[in-house]
Amino acid sequence: MKKTTKFISLLLSVLMVCTCFAGLTFTTASAAAPEQLIYFSYPTDGSWGDASAVKVNTRNKTCNIYCYVYTLYGNENPLNVYAFGANATACKKVDGVDNLYSFDLSKYSTGDFAAIEDNADYGVIFSTKNGAGYQTTDLTMNKSCLGDTIVVTEKTPTRENTSDSSKKDFCAKWQNSTTCGMRGGITSLNNVLDGFFPASMPKAKPLSDSLKKYLTNATNLPFYQWEQTAISAEKKGGCNKTTCEKLGVEPIEVYNQYVADNKDAIETGTIHPADDTCPVDYIEYEGYNDAGVLATMKMAAPSVVASVLNLSYPPEEPTTEAPTTEEPTTEAPTTEEPTTEAPTTVEPTTEAPTTVEPTTEAPTTVEPTTEAPTTVEPTTEPAPAEDVYSVAGSIDELGKWDATSVATEMTKGDDGKYSFTTAITAQNDVLFKVVKNHSWDTAYGDNGNNVSFNVTKDCDVTITFDPATEEITVTGEGVEQPKVLEIESMRAVGNGEGNWLNGVAWDPANDANLMTKVADGIYEITFENVGASFGYDVKCAANGSWAANWGVPKNSGFKPESGVQFDAGWDGDNAGFEVDEDGATVKVQIDVSNFDLASKSGAKMTITVSYPEPSGKLYGDINGDGQITIDDATTLQKYIVKMVDLDDDAKICADVNGDGRISVMDVTFIQRYLAGSTGKAYGYENLTGKVAIPENV
Repeated sequence: MKKTTKFISLLLSVLMVCTCFAGLTFTTASAAAPEQLIYFSYPTDGSWGDASAVKVNTRNKTCNIYCYVYTLYGNENPLNVYAFGANATACKKVDGVDNLYSFDLSKYSTGDFAAIEDNADYGVIFSTKNGAGYQTTDLTMNKSCLGDTIVVTEKTPTRENTSDSSKKDFCAKWQNSTTCGMRGGITSLNNVLDGFFPASMPKAKPLSDSLKKYLTNATNLPFYQWEQTAISAEKKGGCNKTTCEKLGVEPIEVYNQYVADNKDAIETGTIHPADDTCPVDYIEYEGYNDAGVLATMKMAAPSVVASVLNLSYPPEEPTTEAPTTEEPTTEAPTTEEPTTEAPTTVEPTTEAPTTVEPTTEAPTTVEPTTEAPTTVEPTTEPAPAEDVYSVAGSIDELGKWDATSVATEMTKGDDGKYSFTTAITAQNDVLFKVVKNHSWDTAYGDNGNNVSFNVTKDCDVTITFDPATEEITVTGEGVEQPKVLEIESMRAVGNGEGNWLNGVAWDPANDANLMTKVADGIYEITFENVGASFGYDVKCAANGSWAANWGVPKNSGFKPESGVQFDAGWDGDNAGFEVDEDGATVKVQIDVSNFDLASKSGAKMTITVSYPEPSGKLYGDINGDGQITIDDATTLQKYIVKMVDLDDDAKICADVNGDGRISVMDVTFIQRYLAGSTGKAYGYENLTGKVAIPENV
């Protein structure tokens, strides 16, 4: 027998022993939360873009479809809080099923417990960055939904977004569940959305949560008053009185729920009087904003909540008193002697009957009247209602970007032009657009961009719009519209996570992402060790605000190519790019040396993604000798049963299937790799000097 044959026979014998050993249920020292899967069926009708364009990582099968989960009520253990569309929320492609993607909810666990608990309710949204980016409406979820699939039920978005009433979401449902579905809720306009309210949640809590979120916003505050007075119900939405009636709760129940929900903040916090940052008395607290970032937030003081619920402060609880019992009084009956009176006799009167002679009258004759027939003039249909124009801008006085706000409606003049006047304090970089019929579907600005102006001193500012020419003017004693953009600083802004953007999400004023000026008008910043992702977004913002910002040209769908300069769009869409491997270096550069403020053109951007040179380390090379052998499988087995320890590099190489854990499955993949002799023969790939072994082989 040849030596090579003997060697192969010996190797296979060893592998058989190792495989038996690998079949034992060894786990790593740190327990992991149990797997809890839900699924999403990606629409194939084109309403969510080209389904074939969803990109899937060949190694770990993650893709650019994301699952966002949050607590509604009843859970004992906290959930991990991720930014919307964070890497940790990426879904995985389900093998063998077209356009079906799974998500393991245990990623939201902060320990070794199940993320989704018994008798608790959660909210869930699926979204994608494929194409223009889409998301389902919020759906309720509980433990009965595990293993179920969410499907989109309409081709166009129609359901009001609970956080931003100017946006619409796609209606969706669970394929099998009858106890969960589109989440009922209260929107920023205090409209009650029909749907599923968590069974375990008190009926007063949805309104309590909305009061906490929206009373500190000057734009939303009018919608939450007890009665609708200044603004008609048709334009304003539901008031608290109507909301309480729809929820079937009393105002005092809502107030008590608010106090109970926010007990710690109310008892330990300081009540601040209303100021320029908040229209009502408020308490500051630490919480997560809509981007999933921990921040200092504001909530209305209890006295404000009582006021909008039409309650006295402090509210008077209804008193319940035991009924009083009075002993019946007993009195001796009084006896009165009956009185006897002689009956009176009335003498009958006799009168002679009167005789009435019959009267005879000649019959009256009524002459017929003749009238000319009436002619009914044809009715004219009422003229259609006139279009309504309003202002939506970056500050409270201009509606805080709320297209539905009626407080910023413009008045039509005799010349057909519309105007709106408000007092604005001295400040720079005020932005706005004029919207038609309270919808962003039709909005006017500066060549499609926001109109910007400065206010050099406190004054009344008048915005005028001519529908015939679409011309917009801004006038006022302190109004100044700059002709040249003065740039004092530049920052990178986007969906920060991990090392990308230093973990800062969508903050144009955060100095963590302050860009370096490398030449006149040229700024850049570099991020090291960025993780792999399909969904990174970035823009560049000047002077610490959104007043001057650049991305890709609006509505272009443009995807930057690494290292290739492109025309930056003023107030454009997010510049989206991908990172294929962990450990990447990302450099963002913007060149505004030739930017023209009048035309909003001339800026250039470059996004460069680079990867480290191959280190020579191999997934599966546990002992670091530069090759994968049976010794590596044996060493890994010993580590799993705590017979040996591994250094950090070895632990990286030991996670062969890339699931974030070291387990017996990694041993099995090494064995199969060795048995296959060559990786590609068994579907394995060799990437940048590392043997990347997929999850399923």
